[in-house]
Parts: sequence; C-alpha cells; structure tokens
Amino acid sequence: MTDKDIYSLLPEGLRDIVPPESEMRDKIKEELYSCFFYNGYDNVSPPLVEYEETLISGMGKTSTDSVFKFSDPENRKTLVLRSDITTQIGRISSTRLKSLARPLRLMYIGDIVRTKGSVVRPERQFTQIGLELIGSDNLFLDIEPLVVAIEALKSIGIEQINLDLSLPNLIELLFAEQGFSNKPSNELLSAFEQRDKELVSELAGDIKEILLSFIRFSGPLGVARNVMDSLLVSKKIFKLLENLFLFADKINNIHPSIETTIDFCEKDKSNYHNDVNFRLFCSKTSLEIGRGGKYLIYHDKKKMEQASGITLFLESIVDISKEFEKHPCILMPFGTDRTRIRKYISEGYRVRISGDSKHYDQEYARRLGCTHIIGDGKLITLSQE
Repeated sequence: MTDKDIYSLLPEGLRDIVPPESEMRDKIKEELYSCFFYNGYDNVSPPLVEYEETLISGMGKTSTDSVFKFSDPENRKTLVLRSDITTQIGRISSTRLKSLARPLRLMYIGDIVRTKGSVVRPERQFTQIGLELIGSDNLFLDIEPLVVAIEALKSIGIEQINLDLSLPNLIELLFAEQGFSNKPSNELLSAFEQRDKELVSELAGDIKEILLSFIRFSGPLGVARNVMDSLLVSKKIFKLLENLFLFADKINNIHPSIETTIDFCEKDKSNYHNDVNFRLFCSKTSLEIGRGGKYLIYHDKKKMEQASGITLFLESIVDISKEFEKHPCILMPFGTDRTRIRKYISEGYRVRISGDSKHYDQEYARRLGCTHIIGDGKLITLSQE
C-alpha cells in the first residue's frame, strides 16, 4: 500500500462526499427544510456527542447497542456518538422545551453514525432529515408529519411513493392480552417476521390461528382489511387495528396516489414506537426513503406525552431525486476587481476567478464547471459540448 492509498483510506461504511453529489444533497436539504419550515416546524440542532445516560432520557428503554461509545477525558463518563436524532428530540422536548405550548413542531437535519451497517444499507454514517409533532394524541395531527413529508418529497420530484404501515410489537401485545406469563421466544418473533407459517404453527400455541391470519392478510390495504373479519382478539387489539386502518384512510384521502400496504409482521427496529409505525418507499429504489410512527416521550416517572414523527434518509433520496438545474457560474479574469465580482453575485451568479492570466478561454471555463465567461467585457453563455 502506497502513502497515497493510506491517506485516502477510510473506515468501512464511511466515505467522502464531493461535487456534484454534495451540491445535490445541499439542494435537497434546502428544499425539504423550506417545506417543513412553511408548515410551521422549528429547526433544532442537537449535538453529535452526548452522555450515554442523557441520550435516551426522554424515550424510555431505547437501546444504545448501535452507538459508538468512548470515555470523556474530563470526567470519565461514557460518551456516545448519536445513532438516531429522534431520541435527542425526545430529550430536548422533555427538558429545555418542556414549558412551550403544545403541540410542539420540531424539525432537524443532521448526520448520525452507527457501529455497523446492514446488507441493504451498508453505510455507517448518513444524514437524517426529520420532523416531529409532540404533545397531541389526535389522529388529524398524528398524520401531519407524514403528510408534510410526502408533500416535501413530491416537491423534489419523487412521485411514486409507497407507504407500508404496521403495528410494533404485535406478538408481545397478543401474549399479554391472552394472559400468558411468558414472553414470545426470539425464535417465534423471527419466524413471524419472516412469515414462516410452518414454524409459527409449531411455536405459537393458542394464538397460532391469529398469527397465521396476520401473515395471510399482510399486503395491499384492500386485502389487509379482511383481517378484521377473521380475528377473535381483545377489544384493545381490535381498537389498535381500527386505528391503523383509519390512519391509512386519512393518508389516502389526502394523497390518493400513494400505494398503501399493511405489514402485520414488521418488527419495529427503533424500539420506541408504541402505535402505528410506517415506512416510505419509492418504486425507483428498494431502499427505505423514510421511517416513522407514534411514540411516547417521558418527562418523569409520572408524566409522558404522545408524539408522532418521520425521519427521511438523504442517501436514499439523492439517488432518485430529479436533477436540479445547474446554478449559473461565471469564470472571470485573474485580477478582476471585487466590486465587479460582488455585482454578479448580487444578481444570483456564482463566480470563479481564473488561476492566472495565461489560462482563460471557454474550454478552461467548462473544465472549471462554469456556465458563463466574461469576454470583451460582456457576459457570454457557454455552449455545453
């Protein structure tokens, strides 16, 4: 390995982001931020590093298994690099912003880092763009973050959006409602998530038929509705299912072009969603472009409040977004007066100055990524060869 190779080597799952992708990312962030802002959401910027015990202080028993941990040299406390910004929003809303009027609308844009990627998402550092609505348990407001996110995605040219809805921890709820003293085994949980009917039949005992119905009717919204006619479950679970379909209907009434599916077998990966959980996809990619749902924020042992939010994944969005028009950029001669430079900048142009007086022609301007050049004191538009 050469010295050059060593200097360019990065840890697995991390990469440099350079033009034109970096410019595309900035433009997407700008467009999404604008949409969120004008829908009434206020921006917050939590720190990249926190104490382990405070990172999840507002979110109950959220796991920190996927975070990088290290020791603070000042006091030897354990520090963590954030692996999810929603947990930080929970902390902020239950502490610094606890006295603000509800519902509280917050948005964020920031990078997160995780100890390992996955097969479908190998990156370990990526950008989350999200919005959270806190302090309301009203269905009309519960769907607002998702509705706004869909509108924001459409504003950047993403149209073929698919919505996948689920209820987190469904098996655990069934076990509790049936009065079982034990919790479902990891083997059963895995078999249910993978829709392994044979193994579920073997492991599920008295709730076998219920779980098989959930597997059978997972799919398009019209098919999934049939599960309501085939189940004998408690009033609590029946009500959860009713709310799930009501959530789907509200979204489809606002965004009728959205294709909606119900996945009763989906396991919540975040460990903090407690009600309707959802994922966003686009037909142009197999990757999730967003994930969210309803969850509880804990203020103390006696007080908690309902919240609903969504996180969009910038890396997935970049690959399927429309190409933005290239911002006009002028190549100006070496030694150009700053007054003239400021004039073109004020008119909305980017400006690049030639590196020396010898290199100044249209070909050189194209190589520098410029769309215009100053020639004979005039602004000339370059042909794109």
